[in-house]
Amino acid sequence: MGVTHPILSPKRERRGTRQRREIRRSRDVPLRSRFGLQCFALFAMLLAACGGGSNATPPPAPQPAPESNTQPRPQPKPRPPLPPSEYPIRVIAPAACALGGYVYVTGGYGHLDTLADREFVSRAYRYDPRANIWERLPDMPRARCFHICVAAEGKVWLIGGIHQVEGKPGDVTIAEVDCYDPALERWTTPTSMPTPRNRLAGGAIANRIYAAGGMKLGEHLEDSDAVEVLDTSTMKWSNAANLPKPCHGMGIAVVGEKLVSAGGSQNGGTWLYDSKADEWSDGAKLPGPILFGAALAVDQQVYLVGNRTRGGIPLLRYDVVQDEWETLAEKSIETHRMAAAAYEGKLYVIGGEAPKGGELNRLSIYDPVTGKWKHSE
Repeated sequence: MGVTHPILSPKRERRGTRQRREIRRSRDVPLRSRFGLQCFALFAMLLAACGGGSNATPPPAPQPAPESNTQPRPQPKPRPPLPPSEYPIRVIAPAACALGGYVYVTGGYGHLDTLADREFVSRAYRYDPRANIWERLPDMPRARCFHICVAAEGKVWLIGGIHQVEGKPGDVTIAEVDCYDPALERWTTPTSMPTPRNRLAGGAIANRIYAAGGMKLGEHLEDSDAVEVLDTSTMKWSNAANLPKPCHGMGIAVVGEKLVSAGGSQNGGTWLYDSKADEWSDGAKLPGPILFGAALAVDQQVYLVGNRTRGGIPLLRYDVVQDEWETLAEKSIETHRMAAAAYEGKLYVIGGEAPKGGELNRLSIYDPVTGKWKHSE
Protein backbone atom coordinates (compact mmCIF):
# COMPACT_ATOMS: atom_id res chain seq x y z
CA MET A 1 0.00 0.00 0.00
CA GLY A 2 1.35 3.31 -0.91
CA VAL A 3 2.03 6.21 1.44
CA THR A 4 -0.17 9.36 1.16
CA HIS A 5 1.63 12.69 1.26
CA PRO A 6 0.22 14.90 3.98
CA ILE A 7 -0.11 17.92 1.76
CA LEU A 8 -1.91 15.99 -0.89
CA SER A 9 -4.42 14.25 1.32
CA PRO A 10 -8.06 14.64 0.04
CA LYS A 11 -9.37 16.13 3.30
CA ARG A 12 -6.61 18.67 3.48
CA GLU A 13 -7.12 19.50 -0.19
CA ARG A 14 -10.87 20.15 0.26
CA ARG A 15 -10.16 22.34 3.25
CA GLY A 16 -7.64 24.37 1.26
CA THR A 17 -10.09 24.85 -1.58
CA ARG A 18 -12.75 26.19 0.82
CA GLN A 19 -10.24 28.58 2.38
CA ARG A 20 -9.24 29.91 -1.02
CA ARG A 21 -12.92 30.61 -1.87
CA GLU A 22 -13.43 32.53 1.38
CA ILE A 23 -10.30 34.54 0.71
CA ARG A 24 -11.64 35.52 -2.75
CA ARG A 25 -15.02 36.50 -1.24
CA SER A 26 -13.28 38.63 1.35
CA ARG A 27 -11.35 40.39 -1.38
CA ASP A 28 -14.57 41.05 -3.46
CA VAL A 29 -16.39 42.87 -0.64
CA PRO A 30 -14.22 46.04 -0.65
CA LEU A 31 -14.47 46.30 -4.44
CA ARG A 32 -18.28 46.26 -4.40
CA SER A 33 -18.32 48.77 -1.55
CA ARG A 34 -16.11 51.17 -3.42
CA PHE A 35 -18.27 50.89 -6.55
CA GLY A 36 -21.40 51.65 -4.51
CA LEU A 37 -19.86 54.72 -2.95
CA GLN A 38 -18.82 55.97 -6.35
CA CYS A 39 -22.35 55.51 -7.70
CA PHE A 40 -23.84 57.33 -4.69
CA ALA A 41 -21.44 60.27 -5.14
CA LEU A 42 -22.31 60.52 -8.85
CA PHE A 43 -26.04 60.48 -8.07
CA ALA A 44 -25.59 63.24 -5.48
CA MET A 45 -23.73 65.39 -7.99
CA LEU A 46 -26.47 64.95 -10.59
CA LEU A 47 -29.15 65.76 -8.04
CA ALA A 48 -27.34 68.95 -7.01
CA ALA A 49 -26.89 70.04 -10.64
CA CYS A 50 -30.63 69.65 -11.23
CA GLY A 51 -31.49 71.82 -8.24
CA GLY A 52 -32.55 68.96 -6.08
CA GLY A 53 -32.00 68.46 -2.44
CA SER A 54 -33.97 69.33 0.61
CA ASN A 55 -32.87 73.03 0.51
CA ALA A 56 -33.73 73.66 -3.19
CA THR A 57 -36.46 76.25 -3.92
CA PRO A 58 -39.39 74.69 -5.74
CA PRO A 59 -40.45 76.33 -9.04
CA PRO A 60 -43.26 78.90 -8.71
CA ALA A 61 -46.72 77.58 -9.13
CA PRO A 62 -48.56 78.85 -12.24
CA GLN A 63 -50.84 81.81 -11.51
CA PRO A 64 -54.45 81.61 -12.59
CA ALA A 65 -55.41 83.90 -15.50
CA PRO A 66 -57.33 87.03 -14.41
CA GLU A 67 -61.04 86.80 -14.73
CA SER A 68 -62.59 88.65 -17.63
CA ASN A 69 -64.77 90.77 -15.36
CA THR A 70 -61.85 92.07 -13.29
CA GLN A 71 -62.18 95.88 -12.89
CA PRO A 72 -59.21 98.00 -14.12
CA ARG A 73 -57.26 99.99 -11.61
CA PRO A 74 -58.69 103.49 -11.16
CA GLN A 75 -56.53 106.14 -12.82
CA PRO A 76 -55.78 109.45 -11.10
CA LYS A 77 -58.02 112.28 -12.25
CA PRO A 78 -56.28 114.87 -14.47
CA ARG A 79 -55.76 118.25 -12.90
CA PRO A 80 -58.11 120.94 -14.14
CA PRO A 81 -56.46 123.53 -16.42
CA LEU A 82 -55.37 126.75 -14.81
CA PRO A 83 -57.57 129.79 -15.39
CA PRO A 84 -56.30 132.49 -17.77
CA SER A 85 -53.69 134.78 -16.25
CA GLU A 86 -55.12 138.19 -15.38
CA TYR A 87 -53.87 141.32 -17.11
CA PRO A 88 -51.11 143.02 -15.08
CA ILE A 89 -52.93 146.38 -14.77
CA ARG A 90 -56.51 147.68 -14.54
CA VAL A 91 -57.45 149.77 -17.57
CA ILE A 92 -60.30 150.92 -19.76
CA ALA A 93 -60.08 151.70 -23.48
CA PRO A 94 -56.89 149.74 -24.28
CA ALA A 95 -56.53 148.18 -27.74
CA ALA A 96 -55.31 144.76 -28.88
CA CYS A 97 -54.37 142.65 -31.88
CA ALA A 98 -53.00 139.16 -32.55
CA LEU A 99 -49.63 138.66 -34.21
CA GLY A 100 -47.09 135.83 -34.43
CA GLY A 101 -48.64 133.60 -31.76
CA TYR A 102 -49.22 136.39 -29.24
CA VAL A 103 -52.00 138.78 -28.23
CA TYR A 104 -50.65 142.34 -27.96
CA VAL A 105 -52.40 144.79 -25.60
CA THR A 106 -51.51 148.48 -25.63
CA GLY A 107 -52.31 151.64 -23.70
CA GLY A 108 -55.54 152.47 -21.90
CA TYR A 109 -56.56 154.64 -19.01
CA GLY A 110 -56.70 153.64 -15.36
CA HIS A 111 -54.65 152.18 -12.54
CA LEU A 112 -51.18 150.81 -12.90
CA ASP A 113 -49.71 148.63 -10.14
CA THR A 114 -51.20 150.49 -7.18
CA LEU A 115 -54.43 152.22 -6.25
CA ALA A 116 -52.95 155.60 -7.12
CA ASP A 117 -54.77 158.15 -9.23
CA ARG A 118 -55.81 157.09 -12.72
CA GLU A 119 -53.59 158.06 -15.60
CA PHE A 120 -53.05 157.51 -19.30
CA VAL A 121 -51.04 154.36 -19.90
CA SER A 122 -47.95 154.06 -22.07
CA ARG A 123 -47.36 150.40 -21.23
CA ALA A 124 -47.64 147.53 -23.68
CA TYR A 125 -47.84 143.81 -22.96
CA ARG A 126 -48.19 140.64 -24.93
CA TYR A 127 -49.88 137.41 -23.86
CA ASP A 128 -48.61 133.94 -24.72
CA PRO A 129 -51.69 131.65 -24.86
CA ARG A 130 -49.54 128.50 -24.74
CA ALA A 131 -47.63 129.45 -21.61
CA ASN A 132 -50.48 131.52 -20.10
CA ILE A 133 -48.13 134.38 -19.18
CA TRP A 134 -47.91 138.11 -19.81
CA GLU A 135 -44.70 139.79 -20.91
CA ARG A 136 -44.10 143.50 -20.58
CA LEU A 137 -42.75 145.18 -23.72
CA PRO A 138 -40.87 148.46 -24.08
CA ASP A 139 -43.15 151.39 -23.28
CA MET A 140 -44.92 153.06 -26.18
CA PRO A 141 -43.56 156.41 -27.38
CA ARG A 142 -46.62 158.10 -25.86
CA ALA A 143 -49.54 157.12 -23.64
CA ARG A 144 -52.87 156.72 -25.41
CA CYS A 145 -56.36 155.22 -25.08
CA PHE A 146 -59.44 155.00 -27.33
CA HIS A 147 -57.12 154.06 -30.22
CA ILE A 148 -56.89 151.14 -32.62
CA CYS A 149 -54.22 148.44 -32.55
CA VAL A 150 -53.74 146.62 -35.87
CA ALA A 151 -51.31 143.93 -37.05
CA ALA A 152 -49.89 144.36 -40.56
CA GLU A 153 -46.65 143.23 -42.25
CA GLY A 154 -45.42 141.54 -39.06
CA LYS A 155 -45.71 144.71 -36.95
CA VAL A 156 -48.11 146.28 -34.46
CA TRP A 157 -49.59 149.66 -35.47
CA LEU A 158 -51.26 152.16 -33.12
CA ILE A 159 -53.46 154.83 -34.70
CA GLY A 160 -55.53 157.60 -33.14
CA GLY A 161 -56.68 157.91 -29.55
CA ILE A 162 -56.28 160.55 -26.85
CA HIS A 163 -53.74 161.49 -24.23
CA GLN A 164 -52.83 164.48 -22.13
CA VAL A 165 -49.98 166.88 -22.72
CA GLU A 166 -48.44 168.77 -19.85
CA GLY A 167 -49.42 172.41 -19.98
CA LYS A 168 -52.46 171.84 -22.22
CA PRO A 169 -55.95 171.59 -20.72
CA GLY A 170 -58.19 168.62 -21.50
CA ASP A 171 -57.52 165.62 -23.66
CA VAL A 172 -55.48 165.81 -26.85
CA THR A 173 -56.37 163.72 -29.90
CA ILE A 174 -53.26 161.97 -31.20
CA ALA A 175 -52.11 162.28 -34.80
CA GLU A 176 -48.84 160.30 -34.53
CA VAL A 177 -48.80 156.65 -35.63
CA ASP A 178 -46.60 154.41 -33.48
CA CYS A 179 -45.27 151.08 -34.74
CA TYR A 180 -43.74 148.18 -32.79
CA ASP A 181 -41.43 145.72 -34.52
CA PRO A 182 -41.24 142.43 -32.52
CA ALA A 183 -38.09 141.39 -34.39
CA LEU A 184 -36.22 144.53 -33.30
CA GLU A 185 -38.12 144.93 -30.01
CA ARG A 186 -38.49 148.67 -30.46
CA TRP A 187 -41.01 151.38 -31.31
CA THR A 188 -40.87 153.95 -34.11
CA THR A 189 -43.18 156.78 -35.21
CA PRO A 190 -43.15 156.50 -39.01
CA THR A 191 -46.08 158.81 -39.90
CA SER A 192 -49.09 160.82 -38.70
CA MET A 193 -52.74 160.42 -39.67
CA PRO A 194 -54.30 163.19 -41.79
CA THR A 195 -57.42 163.54 -39.62
CA PRO A 196 -56.63 162.85 -35.95
CA ARG A 197 -59.49 160.96 -34.28
CA ASN A 198 -60.26 159.00 -31.14
CA ARG A 199 -62.89 156.34 -30.33
CA LEU A 200 -62.42 155.07 -33.89
CA ALA A 201 -62.40 151.53 -35.31
CA GLY A 202 -60.30 149.82 -37.92
CA GLY A 203 -58.72 146.75 -39.45
CA ALA A 204 -56.13 145.64 -41.99
CA ILE A 205 -56.65 144.06 -45.40
CA ALA A 206 -53.22 142.87 -46.55
CA ASN A 207 -50.88 145.85 -46.05
CA ARG A 208 -53.65 148.48 -45.97
CA ILE A 209 -54.87 149.71 -42.58
CA TYR A 210 -58.35 151.28 -42.54
CA ALA A 211 -59.05 153.89 -39.82
CA ALA A 212 -62.80 154.49 -39.79
CA GLY A 213 -65.07 156.95 -37.98
CA GLY A 214 -64.44 158.04 -34.42
CA MET A 215 -64.54 161.51 -32.92
CA LYS A 216 -62.60 164.52 -34.12
CA LEU A 217 -61.95 167.81 -32.43
CA GLY A 218 -63.63 170.88 -33.89
CA GLU A 219 -65.29 173.43 -31.68
CA HIS A 220 -65.98 170.36 -29.58
CA LEU A 221 -65.70 166.62 -30.05
CA GLU A 222 -68.00 165.42 -32.82
CA ASP A 223 -68.56 162.19 -34.74
CA SER A 224 -66.61 161.67 -37.95
CA ASP A 225 -67.46 159.71 -41.10
CA ALA A 226 -63.86 159.76 -42.42
CA VAL A 227 -62.20 156.53 -43.56
CA GLU A 228 -58.47 156.93 -44.17
CA VAL A 229 -56.16 154.19 -45.40
CA LEU A 230 -52.47 153.75 -44.58
CA ASP A 231 -50.43 151.67 -47.02
CA THR A 232 -47.72 150.25 -44.76
CA SER A 233 -45.49 149.32 -47.72
CA THR A 234 -45.24 152.93 -48.94
CA MET A 235 -46.27 154.77 -45.73
CA LYS A 236 -48.72 156.86 -47.76
CA TRP A 237 -52.29 157.76 -46.80
CA SER A 238 -55.35 157.76 -49.04
CA ASN A 239 -59.08 158.28 -48.58
CA ALA A 240 -61.69 155.56 -48.87
CA ALA A 241 -65.45 155.98 -49.17
CA ASN A 242 -66.91 157.67 -46.10
CA LEU A 243 -69.09 155.84 -43.60
CA PRO A 244 -72.86 155.97 -44.28
CA LYS A 245 -73.11 158.23 -41.19
CA PRO A 246 -70.68 159.89 -38.82
CA CYS A 247 -70.18 157.37 -36.00
CA HIS A 248 -67.96 156.41 -33.07
CA GLY A 249 -67.84 153.44 -30.73
CA MET A 250 -68.49 150.76 -33.36
CA GLY A 251 -66.66 147.46 -33.78
CA ILE A 252 -64.99 146.48 -37.05
CA ALA A 253 -63.90 143.00 -38.15
CA VAL A 254 -62.17 141.92 -41.36
CA VAL A 255 -63.70 139.04 -43.33
CA GLY A 256 -61.83 138.34 -46.54
CA GLU A 257 -61.74 141.58 -48.57
CA LYS A 258 -64.54 143.20 -46.54
CA LEU A 259 -64.92 145.28 -43.41
CA VAL A 260 -67.90 144.47 -41.19
CA SER A 261 -68.86 147.40 -38.96
CA ALA A 262 -71.40 146.70 -36.21
CA GLY A 263 -73.08 149.01 -33.72
CA GLY A 264 -71.87 152.40 -32.65
CA SER A 265 -73.32 155.77 -31.76
CA GLN A 266 -75.22 156.20 -35.06
CA ASN A 267 -75.60 152.63 -36.29
CA GLY A 268 -78.26 150.21 -35.10
CA GLY A 269 -77.19 147.53 -37.52
CA THR A 270 -74.37 146.50 -39.84
CA TRP A 271 -72.36 148.34 -42.46
CA LEU A 272 -70.40 146.31 -45.01
CA TYR A 273 -67.43 147.76 -46.88
CA ASP A 274 -66.25 146.19 -50.15
CA SER A 275 -62.58 147.14 -50.48
CA LYS A 276 -62.46 146.26 -54.20
CA ALA A 277 -65.48 148.38 -55.09
CA ASP A 278 -64.69 151.01 -52.42
CA GLU A 279 -68.29 151.27 -51.27
CA TRP A 280 -70.41 150.74 -48.17
CA SER A 281 -73.75 148.92 -48.00
CA ASP A 282 -76.28 148.23 -45.26
CA GLY A 283 -76.44 144.83 -43.61
CA ALA A 284 -78.83 143.22 -41.13
CA LYS A 285 -80.14 145.10 -38.12
CA LEU A 286 -78.83 144.24 -34.67
CA PRO A 287 -81.19 142.74 -32.06
CA GLY A 288 -80.60 145.87 -30.00
CA PRO A 289 -78.29 148.89 -29.70
CA ILE A 290 -74.60 148.14 -29.15
CA LEU A 291 -72.02 150.77 -28.20
CA PHE A 292 -68.31 150.12 -27.61
CA GLY A 293 -68.65 146.45 -28.40
CA ALA A 294 -65.81 144.50 -30.00
CA ALA A 295 -66.27 142.80 -33.39
CA LEU A 296 -64.03 139.77 -33.99
CA ALA A 297 -63.89 137.46 -37.02
CA VAL A 298 -63.58 133.67 -36.68
CA ASP A 299 -64.12 131.30 -39.62
CA GLN A 300 -65.89 133.88 -41.81
CA GLN A 301 -68.28 134.81 -39.00
CA VAL A 302 -68.26 137.91 -36.82
CA TYR A 303 -68.74 137.79 -33.04
CA LEU A 304 -69.87 140.91 -31.21
CA VAL A 305 -69.11 141.08 -27.47
CA GLY A 306 -69.57 143.78 -24.84
CA ASN A 307 -71.97 146.72 -24.69
CA ARG A 308 -72.19 150.06 -22.94
CA THR A 309 -75.80 150.88 -23.67
CA ARG A 310 -78.72 149.78 -21.52
CA GLY A 311 -80.65 146.66 -22.39
CA GLY A 312 -78.20 143.84 -21.74
CA ILE A 313 -74.83 142.58 -22.90
CA PRO A 314 -75.58 139.75 -25.33
CA LEU A 315 -73.13 137.61 -27.27
CA LEU A 316 -73.99 137.95 -30.95
CA ARG A 317 -72.78 136.22 -34.11
CA TYR A 318 -73.14 137.50 -37.65
CA ASP A 319 -73.23 135.26 -40.73
CA VAL A 320 -71.73 137.31 -43.56
CA VAL A 321 -73.12 135.07 -46.32
CA GLN A 322 -76.65 134.91 -44.92
CA ASP A 323 -76.57 138.49 -43.60
CA GLU A 324 -78.11 137.39 -40.29
CA TRP A 325 -77.40 138.10 -36.63
CA GLU A 326 -77.87 135.31 -34.09
CA THR A 327 -78.02 135.69 -30.32
CA LEU A 328 -75.75 133.01 -28.81
CA ALA A 329 -76.30 134.15 -25.24
CA GLU A 330 -78.51 136.82 -23.67
CA LYS A 331 -75.63 137.63 -21.35
CA SER A 332 -71.98 137.26 -22.22
CA ILE A 333 -69.12 139.22 -20.73
CA GLU A 334 -70.03 142.25 -18.67
CA THR A 335 -67.69 144.88 -19.96
CA HIS A 336 -67.26 147.52 -22.64
CA ARG A 337 -64.49 149.81 -23.90
CA MET A 338 -62.12 146.86 -23.61
CA ALA A 339 -59.34 145.40 -25.76
CA ALA A 340 -60.19 142.34 -27.83
CA ALA A 341 -58.56 140.11 -30.43
CA ALA A 342 -59.22 136.80 -32.19
CA TYR A 343 -56.47 134.19 -32.22
CA GLU A 344 -56.59 130.56 -33.42
CA GLY A 345 -60.37 130.43 -33.38
CA LYS A 346 -60.85 131.93 -29.91
CA LEU A 347 -61.86 135.35 -28.63
CA TYR A 348 -59.64 137.20 -26.14
CA VAL A 349 -61.18 140.07 -24.17
CA ILE A 350 -58.93 142.13 -21.90
CA GLY A 351 -59.68 144.80 -19.33
CA GLY A 352 -62.41 147.35 -19.97
CA GLU A 353 -65.02 148.96 -17.77
CA ALA A 354 -67.42 147.11 -15.47
CA PRO A 355 -71.16 147.81 -15.92
CA LYS A 356 -71.27 149.81 -12.67
CA GLY A 357 -67.97 151.55 -13.34
CA GLY A 358 -64.37 150.77 -12.49
CA GLU A 359 -61.45 149.43 -14.49
CA LEU A 360 -60.92 145.72 -15.00
CA ASN A 361 -57.80 143.59 -15.37
CA ARG A 362 -59.73 140.47 -16.31
CA LEU A 363 -58.74 138.23 -19.21
CA SER A 364 -61.68 136.32 -20.68
CA ILE A 365 -61.37 133.69 -23.42
CA TYR A 366 -64.34 132.42 -25.42
CA ASP A 367 -64.24 129.17 -27.39
CA PRO A 368 -66.92 129.11 -30.15
CA VAL A 369 -66.60 125.32 -30.43
CA THR A 370 -67.63 124.64 -26.83
CA GLY A 371 -69.62 127.85 -26.38
CA LYS A 372 -67.93 128.47 -23.02
CA TRP A 373 -66.00 131.34 -21.43
CA LYS A 374 -62.93 131.07 -19.24
CA HIS A 375 -62.07 133.99 -16.98
CA SER A 376 -59.03 134.92 -14.93
CA GLU A 377 -59.64 134.77 -11.20
